[in-house]
Amino acid sequence: MSGLLGAFDDYRRSGVSRFVQTALVIDNEAEMRPSYATPPVSRPATRGGGSVLKAAHSTDLHTGSDSFPHTGSESIIEAIAEQPSHQLNAKHLTDAWSERAVICGLYRPERGEDMVARATKAAAHADVVIIDWFLEGASSVRAKEIIVNILKNDLAENGRLRLLAVYTSQSGVSIIAKEILEAAEEAPELKNSLRLEGSVLTGPSVRICVLSKPQAVGMSDVDKVDEGHLPNRLIAEFAYLSIARLSTNRPATGRRSGG
Repeated sequence: MSGLLGAFDDYRRSGVSRFVQTALVIDNEAEMRPSYATPPVSRPATRGGGSVLKAAHSTDLHTGSDSFPHTGSESIIEAIAEQPSHQLNAKHLTDAWSERAVICGLYRPERGEDMVARATKAAAHADVVIIDWFLEGASSVRAKEIIVNILKNDLAENGRLRLLAVYTSQSGVSIIAKEILEAAEEAPELKNSLRLEGSVLTGPSVRICVLSKPQAVGMSDVDKVDEGHLPNRLIAEFAYLSIARLSTNRPATGRRSGG
């Protein structure tokens, strides 16, 4: 029986993969190189309210300035060790999409540019959009604005099958999903359009999942997937979306008319 279920699952994924033709990665720390470089850690950080990290001191470690709170050297070292790298191995990820005959674009926003407008336009025809949670410093504001803008644009276009994936080193995937829901609920046209189930949000034509980069710290409330396996995971998530769409007797198409 398990063999039959596995065969059906493979068949379902192969069928869904025909609808997944384009993907877009939005990450300000994407690196087009085959392996991670160890990033310099300039300051320990702790998570405060919402999704903004609070720095524990005001100067770089390399300056020699003693501006740490007096918590002892062991606490400082532990804080540094617990801060994850937010880098993305973009080459590994785009190569993995290429092996599945999916075109994958990369947008690496920089501070000071209108990243929300650019990201929204770039995502217009992407079946799968992968978004880092912290796009500007240690704030999730821009990521939430991009997600809401994409949802609003899709609604104005009468909907399309769309998978959005937040891919982050920040732990607390269910908390992040809840923050996305709260941001969407603030837009009148999106109110009551999404349903939250753990770390996944679902709507009539959209599925939003929150996944963890492999370097995410801890084992609680994380869902770690490395870049090489991310396309397969997202194709599976897209399969759930297409099945839900078919169950409502609506046409399962990932393409816009004229697009």
